[in-house]
Amino acid sequence: MAQENVQWLPLESNPEAMNKFLRTIGIPEPTQCVDVLGFDADLVAMLPQPIYAVIFCFPDYRKFEAQFKPIYDKLAAEGAKVPEGVFFMEQTIGNACGTFAIFHALANNADKINLGNGTFKGFLEKAKTVDPKERSSLLATNSSLATAHEGCAQAGDTVAEHENVEHHFICYVNKNGQLLEIGGVLFSLITFLLAAYFLCSRLGDRFDICVCWEIRS
Repeated sequence: MAQENVQWLPLESNPEAMNKFLRTIGIPEPTQCVDVLGFDADLVAMLPQPIYAVIFCFPDYRKFEAQFKPIYDKLAAEGAKVPEGVFFMEQTIGNACGTFAIFHALANNADKINLGNGTFKGFLEKAKTVDPKERSSLLATNSSLATAHEGCAQAGDTVAEHENVEHHFICYVNKNGQLLEIGGVLFSLITFLLAAYFLCSRLGDRFDICVCWEIRS
């Protein structure tokens, strides 16, 4: 059964805490999360390579939904399916978007990143055998991963609370030659370039600030 009533502590956009989380769930070094300080050419040049995924933290989920939900709804109405070979989890756990974004980044780079032999790899192997919504239920009942998530949430610089938070994490990942935007709370995924022109023309004045990091190894 889906765990719609499950509510986790929200993660902070904090690479140090995220790296502790990665180690706890069995992802070995050198895979790590680092801050992306900006998108000027000089700042981008400073990023360690290779980059496997980018996770954005939108400060206001309402603005995020205003921009993206019509696109997701249109795709759903057209019967869009998850592309072959793409791992997707439909989020039914409250405040868990940070962990979902990290898991989407890791799972869709399993051929490039050493996933180790810890709790995440074991979860992923089971999750691949069920549908996207059941994967969320599988995660909700995994006590080891739930404990790891809570430890990460409490390791940040701010006090974690169970109330619904306003920020929202999504993952951008290159899979099979496509740049995919995966936002589990909206129950779909989107091929980024299909909507890039529409979104880029409006994002600048809709989002006050974005914090992101990359997963690399």
